[in-house]
Amino acid sequence: MKIFVSWSGTRSQAIATALRKWLPTLIDRIELFHSEDIPKGRNWHTALVKALHDCAAGIFCVTPESLKSHWMLFEAGALVQHGDQPTLFTYLYGIDELAGPLSHFQATRFDREDSRRFVQALAELVSAKDDESVLARFEKTWPSFESEVVANTLVPVQQLLPEFPSLFDEKKTFHESLPDCSDKRWDDRLRRTARTLAYLSQRDISAILSSDPNLRGAYSDLLSALDRYDMHIGAHLLTPVDFASLQGREQTQLEDARKRILDLVSTMTASEQFGSRR
Repeated sequence: MKIFVSWSGTRSQAIATALRKWLPTLIDRIELFHSEDIPKGRNWHTALVKALHDCAAGIFCVTPESLKSHWMLFEAGALVQHGDQPTLFTYLYGIDELAGPLSHFQATRFDREDSRRFVQALAELVSAKDDESVLARFEKTWPSFESEVVANTLVPVQQLLPEFPSLFDEKKTFHESLPDCSDKRWDDRLRRTARTLAYLSQRDISAILSSDPNLRGAYSDLLSALDRYDMHIGAHLLTPVDFASLQGREQTQLEDARKRILDLVSTMTASEQFGSRR
């Protein structure tokens, strides 16, 4: 029996890849298919429609960042339209519940108990003969599946939020030391810092970055560091001053606040700390 798997983005793809390897070892006679499996040179739309018609189910690997994907919604619609009354599942990572069109599907969270029920539902769908054998294989292989998903979904921040590095490219806001700043009132520096903080504080951005256990702490610290930097700059805008006129403690606070932001950005974008990459 053929089952369609949909993904969008690095983490979603990592989950889909793990499921495609794992599920056939649990349930006999299932084949997982994705639109990337269509050979190059074929009429893509015709081939996809033909393949979807043979699919009994669809599994949509959903992460906070993949919610922005119109492609996943297109594939869900195509499966419903062209499939033979398929059952649709969503497999959620970093999300407790869904809103919108995908919320109508049968949702599974990435945890042991919910995944066991998901596997049982798939086994029933394909009329697996030995339910106990399927569950036994599940219990035996879940730890390795879980470890693979966790390892391959820990990624540098730019793979979740491609625009992240560019938020800190403005030299005179974050990279130019305050003693070298020619704008003694620092008005533009304050506005750009506030704009960066506001962008990273948006609900959808927060959902993406907070869902990654390896980034969550640094993201929270970065918001605090931006807020602190913003407040320190703002405190010195009441009267025109230059850096040299500030007291030693005030100079240290300003420079430490700026450097703290750069340290956190470097931590969140460094690939070395995240293990294997694809």
